[in-house]
Amino acid sequence: STGEQHSLALDEKLQLLQALESAGLPDDLQLLFGVAGIRMKEVLSLASAVSDAKSITAIMLGFPPYLRLSQREALLYARHIIAAARKPVQLYNNPARTGFDLSVESTVSLAADPLVISLKEAGDSSKIRKLHPAIAKPFSYFMGGEADMIAKLEAGFDAISSIGGNLVPEAIRDMMSAWQAGDHQTAGKHNDDIMAALAPLYGAD
Repeated sequence: STGEQHSLALDEKLQLLQALESAGLPDDLQLLFGVAGIRMKEVLSLASAVSDAKSITAIMLGFPPYLRLSQREALLYARHIIAAARKPVQLYNNPARTGFDLSVESTVSLAADPLVISLKEAGDSSKIRKLHPAIAKPFSYFMGGEADMIAKLEAGFDAISSIGGNLVPEAIRDMMSAWQAGDHQTAGKHNDDIMAALAPLYGAD
């Protein structure tokens, strides 16, 4: 998951990867493995190991916390990881957690790589409206979490990365399906039901 990208040591991440490889997972299971870290040498070692992992469908490429990269540094960081992993890539931009905000221009630049297939954006939702016309290829825009789902769908997000999806998967599926079918009223009702069901998870009253 996204937290383990930074909180686990490299050997722990490699042990997790090996456990997935030997777990006998279903062939049709899509599994993304988080690849990020502060020490570039370790990140590249992990990316190289993931490249050989048959159980991993794609990587979620996060940016390191604390370092506050420039956009140029972030592009170099990402491109080295993409080259080492040799898997489809979901970019993960989470400025509140990392102190770095991937710009629209940098996202478009990275999306020019055929391996980059999606973005998980946990920052400024208004970026998505700018990215849609700038990225011509099939590309998915994942919202990070369940907060403000309807507003994010209106902003152009078309997918969700959801903790709550493990608790109320049918409700989230039905909400997304209703929205994509143009039935926004039903999608809004599903959204209300989802947030009520998830209130204990997020500590709401």
